[in-house]
This record gives sequence, C-alpha cells and structure tokens, in this order.
Amino acid sequence: MSAPDYLRLSGTELPEPGKAAAHKAIVVIEEGLDPAAQSALAAWLVDQHCLYAMVWARGLLGSQCPAVVDAIWIASRQAFPTTAVPDDRVVIATSHEGESLKDVFWFAKNTASHPCDPLDHTVILHIGSTGREQELLESFAAA
Repeated sequence: MSAPDYLRLSGTELPEPGKAAAHKAIVVIEEGLDPAAQSALAAWLVDQHCLYAMVWARGLLGSQCPAVVDAIWIASRQAFPTTAVPDDRVVIATSHEGESLKDVFWFAKNTASHPCDPLDHTVILHIGSTGREQELLESFAAA
C-alpha cells in the first residue's frame, strides 16, 4: 500500500472537486461541523469518488461521527436520484467514535475494502484549524 495523501480543510472550505480515482478516506474531525457543513463534506466525498469513508473525531466531537456517516449515505443516494446506486459507486461509511486514531489507521490499512475496487489509494482528510500532516502521516505509517 502506498503512502496516503493528506488534505486539511478548515471550516466549510472545500476544494473544487477534481477527477479523483476511487479511494478510501479517513476523515479526521478536530473542528466542529454543523449539519450544512456535514452535508457539503459528504457530497464532496461522493463527488471525489470516495468509496470507503472512515469517520473519526477527537474527544467530544466524536458524537458527530454518526451524523457524518448518515450524510455520506444520503449524498451517495442523491448522486443517483433516478436509479439505484451502481455497485461500483456504493460508498461504505463507518463511524469510529470512541476508538483511537491509531486503530482507525490500522483498520484502513488492513480491513477496509470495497467489493468492486481494491482501493489502493488512501486520503487522510483532516478537518482542523492547525495542520498535522507529518504527524498524521507518520502515525498512519506506524499503524
């Protein structure tokens, strides 16, 4: 498995969707997201071709994990309003509140899989006011 990419978002700023390859994302929440921001993030992940999202939040923000997972499922369904979601576009989303981030990184590397795509690419999507790229990438590598 190759090293993951790191992307930090702050607040409700989302980059323009690009032509991303299918991937898994570890969503690290360290800054609160209101319901509108959760929905926007979810739609952005679906647009970016995320097929497996693992949502983790620090401390008391952990209660946001299930809401973000629900938003991802809703966004996945809304991407195909007139048909069933094709198997190769179904987004699997898991909530990891109460777990250590190290455990989530291990899960991403060793367990998280999609039935239609090997998902060789991983993105650590860090939502926080301060960047932690080196720390998170090293923690992922050590998991």
